[in-house]
Amino acid sequence: MHPAVGACDLGIFHQAVQGWAFDGWPHVPIKGFAQLGDHFSPVFALLAPILWVYDSPIVLVYAQVLLICLSGVPVYHLFRRRYGVRVASGMLVAYLGSHAVPNTIRFPVHEVMFGAVFLAWGLERMLAGRWTQASVLIAALVSGRQPATRWKSCSSWWTSRPR
Repeated sequence: MHPAVGACDLGIFHQAVQGWAFDGWPHVPIKGFAQLGDHFSPVFALLAPILWVYDSPIVLVYAQVLLICLSGVPVYHLFRRRYGVRVASGMLVAYLGSHAVPNTIRFPVHEVMFGAVFLAWGLERMLAGRWTQASVLIAALVSGRQPATRWKSCSSWWTSRPR
């Protein structure tokens, strides 16, 4: 990946979050229009309060690292419940050290930071038999990019789930 690709996304997302934080609307001066027209991810509005404290693009990078790492918590819970602390700890290390996690963190900022958390917790809740919580978390994936695909996935899952 060319470094400018990630830097451009970081700038776009930072300006969108600034818009949510200070104007209530995700205007992106780099693009010349609101984020609604490109890379629209309303979930980024959740990061707006952080910019009230410290307005810098690095905040989004730290948020991504934190959220991706937090997606390991449900992995730990799932394996601890079924196999004990030792296996759960090993699986957590394996998950966080897997190829996908460091590569996701290496990319400056992307909506996948929210998707990893929502998906991991949603699947953990599903396997725990907490269908309502799982449904809400899986449906939250729609707040990221390409919502039509996620709506289809969520509706397919909902109709095929055991009752």
